[in-house]
Amino acid sequence: MKPITAKDAARALSDFVNNMSSDDEGFAEEITNDHRTLQQSSMRVFLLCMKKWALAYEIGRYDGRNEYTCKLAAAIMKIPEAEYSPPLV
Repeated sequence: MKPITAKDAARALSDFVNNMSSDDEGFAEEITNDHRTLQQSSMRVFLLCMKKWALAYEIGRYDGRNEYTCKLAAAIMKIPEAEYSPPLV
């Protein structure tokens, strides 16, 4: 089986949320019931996204469509633990 690329995975997530009836609650349920090591890896990816959005907020690279996301990510990144990658266990 060919490994999924970062671009393909990001596109799949974007396609999933680009739907007025996306099952966000179901997605959250699935990801939080995944293997615990995979949950840790997922959090690492989510934190990296937040770091990118926080940087976008700091440099003014956002608009009304993602301002809330970038502003909230910037606030979350001020939490000391949020600045670190979760350990791979």
